[in-house]
Amino acid sequence: MLNPEIGNLKIRHPLLLLAIHSESHHRTVTPIFVANQLRAMRINTKLVMTASAITLAAIGLTLTFFPAEIANYIESSFSKTNQITFQVLGALYFAFATLNWMAKDSIIGGIYNRPISIANLTHFLVGGLALIKLVFNNSLPITIQLLTGVYTLFAILFGYIFYNNPVPVKNS
Repeated sequence: MLNPEIGNLKIRHPLLLLAIHSESHHRTVTPIFVANQLRAMRINTKLVMTASAITLAAIGLTLTFFPAEIANYIESSFSKTNQITFQVLGALYFAFATLNWMAKDSIIGGIYNRPISIANLTHFLVGGLALIKLVFNNSLPITIQLLTGVYTLFAILFGYIFYNNPVPVKNS
């Protein structure tokens, strides 16, 4: 097996591209070491839930109150059916935003509030994959590309939240 060295860092896994700098001693980076470092990483779930609630509320309100403008922007025909579809979709987004806003102060992760974390993970993962497919196959406006990035980021964050237990907050 290859054991390349970067400074005083020995890498034991050929696919591992993580470098940890150590001034006083040698460290060996293994997949187990990386997994333990990721488990120790803390994500502020209140911040993630608040940001997702604001994002979903903005999308929901836009779809609810500006269906004709949205249809024009995405170059879709505007009919009564599309108007109702956009408004119902906007109500769904706004309801999801309300759920995230109300749950932002709760413990989320692992077994805690599992339905909320899996619903967010599913929404952002499926939506992000669909948007990525759309962006790579078409030349789209920058707003759709930014939305794709936001969805992908939220999918990663909610995936992490879903698969990891919350870290207790230490009172100072």
